[in-house]
Amino acid sequence: MQLGWAIQEAKRRHPDLTGNTFSMAMFADVTAENVAPTMIEQCERMRPDLVIFEGMNTGAGVAASVLRIPAACTPLR
Repeated sequence: MQLGWAIQEAKRRHPDLTGNTFSMAMFADVTAENVAPTMIEQCERMRPDLVIFEGMNTGAGVAASVLRIPAACTPLR
C-alpha cells in the first residue's frame, strides 16, 4: 500500500502534529479508517479464529473487535 495519500490526509486532518505524534495519528486515524471496512468484509467471509495484526495496523484490530473475534497485536518498538 502506498502511504502518500495517507500522509496528505493526515496533514489535512492534523496540521499541527509532527514526528511520532503525526505518525500515530496517520495510522490510528487515517489508515485505520481505510483498512477496517476491508478487514471486516474479509473476516466475515473467512471467519478466522484469531486476528493477529501489526501494531500500527489498528484497522485490523477494529475489525476484530467489531466482529468479536479474538485478536493479538505485535508490540510496537
